[in-house]
Amino acid sequence: MRLMFQLYKTHIDRLYYGHQYLTRAFFDELSRRFAAHICLIFAERNSRVIAGTFNVQDQTALYGRYWGVFEEERYLHFNVCYYSAIEHCIRKGLERFEAGAGGSFKQLRGLDPQPTTSMHYVVEERFRRAVEQHLRQERDAVNQKRAVLLERSQLKKENG
Repeated sequence: MRLMFQLYKTHIDRLYYGHQYLTRAFFDELSRRFAAHICLIFAERNSRVIAGTFNVQDQTALYGRYWGVFEEERYLHFNVCYYSAIEHCIRKGLERFEAGAGGSFKQLRGLDPQPTTSMHYVVEERFRRAVEQHLRQERDAVNQKRAVLLERSQLKKENG
């Protein structure tokens, strides 16, 4: 986990928009309390780790979360974060792989958009109403975008 933290931090530090919000203590605590549910996938060059991804796993699914890299290489992100993760799911007999939020590029790699939920409570009533109104509008836009993307899916339909 310490190596994964170093990969994560190195990657975040390189991004102009990067903001580190996970700490070494977080990774240490995960290792201590949650190790049975962590799946780390590393890429090596000349017996040296150059990239890796940190995933969470339960009995049915692998959830892609964070990635880090010491050496940039074309297609490395997709090989480590998606293809190797999918291969892991197949080997372990997991039902699904959830690659994480964002990125329309994921559909090009066989990962269609899936709805996700998030639970928040806003204490201040006026602000909460404004957030609720925004989320209603956003939900409609997201559902429309998802429908368009699913029409373009490269995956086989179950009934067709």
